[in-house]
Amino acid sequence: FWLVDGNSNSLFEGSNGGQVKTNLNSRVTAALGGQSPAGMLMRQEGEQTPILVIGQSGRLAESLDFAQTFTALPFSNILSGSNRRALVGLAEDLRVLATSGFDNNGLNISFDRGASWQQKSANCSIRGLALTRTSVLVACSGQPAVFIPYHRTTCGDGFADPTVEECDTAAARSDIEVDACRLDCRNAHCGDNLLE
Repeated sequence: FWLVDGNSNSLFEGSNGGQVKTNLNSRVTAALGGQSPAGMLMRQEGEQTPILVIGQSGRLAESLDFAQTFTALPFSNILSGSNRRALVGLAEDLRVLATSGFDNNGLNISFDRGASWQQKSANCSIRGLALTRTSVLVACSGQPAVFIPYHRTTCGDGFADPTVEECDTAAARSDIEVDACRLDCRNAHCGDNLLE
């Protein structure tokens, strides 16, 4: 198993029932642009188990070989620094990520696997996050959890956002194929000039 220790800002690999911990910072800090690890996310995806590690200012590194090597993911904007970060991903689409430093109100969401982050505010001291298809559930310190809605408006990205799209099949969208998702991300319909 793997974990990020927020006290030492280190990525550890545990074995032998947790009795042995190996510090993996030498493998991951270069891919994080010199940042120390602040949080991580791991999930089974078909044959692979990607491990995403987030640095203190939002850089992401990914391992596809059980933390043997890490590769930097594309990155454009720096977030406010935090020694401990929550990192959650959308179950059906790991391009959608959310992160926050613990005990602050700065929430960030990405639709491109961490290449860029959009800022939101939870108006509370954040203790944890969960991600749904339409909102981020934020666990707050000393007050009820809050939902922060979001939506993606990019038709053609292959992710059907139910708040603004009827369908989205990416490159398979067509205005000439019968029953295809249309180029404007609407379902085939009466009036689209195709006899179905």
